Amino acid sequence: MKRFASLDAVRGLAALSVFFAHLHAVFVSHHIALDLTPAFLLWAGGEAVILFFVLSGFVLVRRADHGAPQNLRAFWWGRLARIGVPSWVMLAVCVLATC
Repeated sequence: MKRFASLDAVRGLAALSVFFAHLHAVFVSHHIALDLTPAFLLWAGGEAVILFFVLSGFVLVRRADHGAPQNLRAFWWGRLARIGVPSWVMLAVCVLATC
């Protein structure tokens, strides 16, 4: 299946926006004046997450629609390996870091 480089770039920008939103929430007090400017896009984490989910849904539908038929069990094991295992590892790292 063909990849869309432009959509990969948008996903990357959305991930950066989420990263900056976390930094903004921790290190910067709330600036209402800046939130009314285009600079808000730098830390618009909630909106970026929605965009990321929409793009991920688009990719999943295209893969299901244009790719070879896939076994549902293989699909879920693949998702678990890509998302579940790293999530549990990072959760363990965070728990250990707080001890």
